Amino acid sequence: MFRLDVLQNQWLIVAMAGGTALVLVLVLAYLAVWRGARGGAEGEQPRRVPWLLILIYAITLVYAIIYVSMAALDPPTW
Repeated sequence: MFRLDVLQNQWLIVAMAGGTALVLVLVLAYLAVWRGARGGAEGEQPRRVPWLLILIYAITLVYAIIYVSMAALDPPTW
């Protein structure tokens, strides 16, 4: 039998991690282009990555590692 719930969870984690990474890259690229167009002020602080984006990516990565290790310990019996 095809276990759709297992595949959905695995692809959900991959999609969340990939989407978060894509958003991070786009935001950083946008900031680099915008700063380059303005010229940037001398005393301006460099912009950092939002902590929420880093937190979401880290939690997704930890969940993926734990999920894969738990699935390896208890494989399905098809």
